[in-house]
Amino acid sequence: MAYTLLDATNLLLKRVKIIAGASGALTSLTDSPRQTMVDTAVQVINESIHELYSETERPLPLESETANITLTNGNREYPLPADLEKIRYPLLDTTHGQYVYEYDGGYEQMRKDQPQPGNYTGLPYFATINPATGMLRFERAATSVEAGRIYELFYDKRLSLALAADTFPFSDTVVDSLVPCWAEDWNRSQKRSFDEKKRNTAFAQACRYLTQKPLRRSW
Repeated sequence: MAYTLLDATNLLLKRVKIIAGASGALTSLTDSPRQTMVDTAVQVINESIHELYSETERPLPLESETANITLTNGNREYPLPADLEKIRYPLLDTTHGQYVYEYDGGYEQMRKDQPQPGNYTGLPYFATINPATGMLRFERAATSVEAGRIYELFYDKRLSLALAADTFPFSDTVVDSLVPCWAEDWNRSQKRSFDEKKRNTAFAQACRYLTQKPLRRSW
């Protein structure tokens, strides 16, 4: 049975000797006398998840998602999924077999290259995120000819555990490997003590299990 956030919180708090034995285990993430400790535990657990996934450039299990963007006449900017962390270019029109790649230089370069953006219409081949709107901006606005084309967007989504029953997006083996890492992060926050070598060894082990790649020499 997959570990839940509550399970992991108990593992962490046992590791740092805040609770002991089955009778001392938390039954929820609300515990008034120890709420700060519980909140810190949840925080370091989530931080480690983000760190794990940021260590690799390839998609990992349950980290990625897809969404569709449909071109409409006269538009060049489209809303992105609320849980998007990173676009994995290119976008793909699976009907016509056409790609949309990341615009070289990003939004600032697009602005410089297109002093009169209204002149750029037709089939898009490049896109970037407009930091002012948070929307995906194509280098060309679709006309009635391109309207209706659907592009598949493949992206890394934000992973965050908040509820006691939330389960991890990876195996229990990875969770077990992370417990010593969490303990050091928790100790650094709560006790101002930190064993960097122990923390890095645990994190590297978890990363190896997650990616199924050989252990790195350093982090």
